[in-house]
Amino acid sequence: MQLGMFLMPAHDKGTAVYDAVQWDLQMIRWADELGFTEAWIGEHFTSPYEPVPAPDLLIAQALVAYVLDLFSQVGFLKFFKHDPELPDSAVTPEYLAEHNWIIGSPETVTRKLTELHTALGGYGTTLVLGYDYSGNPTAWRHSMELLAHEVAPRVADL
Repeated sequence: MQLGMFLMPAHDKGTAVYDAVQWDLQMIRWADELGFTEAWIGEHFTSPYEPVPAPDLLIAQALVAYVLDLFSQVGFLKFFKHDPELPDSAVTPEYLAEHNWIIGSPETVTRKLTELHTALGGYGTTLVLGYDYSGNPTAWRHSMELLAHEVAPRVADL
């Protein structure tokens, strides 16, 4: 028999969304440590007791933490660090967003790509990491359009 967990998005009335998400992530960590094989996350955003409007973001946070832990165990985090003396525990999703991922507005992405090109002395192709956005194709298409029509022309001479 395998164990799974369903997280109702129910929290005490008035619980901050950040605190609710952190609690749910802790529940997922404990379930993983105890050998649970699945976790389902409920979604309700109209009730003050259920402040989890986007379970996909909660799942993404849980996966990033899991992957970072896995990378740490196999010695892979060193490839993400801008300073080799940085402790592994400092490589968080926030750190990756600041130092590794090229995300943000067209202006921010343009700046980050230009900085990366300067730091490396050039590079070949910028790859987009895609996910299954079949549930919201308009948002993914919009992101690709911003990259193609606003960012690419600004960095075409790199």
